[in-house]
Amino acid sequence: MSIKQTQFAFRLIEYSSIEPEKSSATWSQYIQDNYLNQGWEILRTEVVRAEANSVFLGISFVKYEDVKWF
Repeated sequence: MSIKQTQFAFRLIEYSSIEPEKSSATWSQYIQDNYLNQGWEILRTEVVRAEANSVFLGISFVKYEDVKWF
């Protein structure tokens, strides 16, 4: 059995040390609820930009499905 990629998503997320709605805990819960619990996997993360109180993180998500070879 093998796997194939069926979906791909890229999200740019702003983490902020002074805005509670952009905190690490808030974004972690969002990612868990909307991606990881839905069968997505994190393919790659990268820091896109960093500023005084914010970090912009690019996250690539993928979804796979099993493929049977006959």
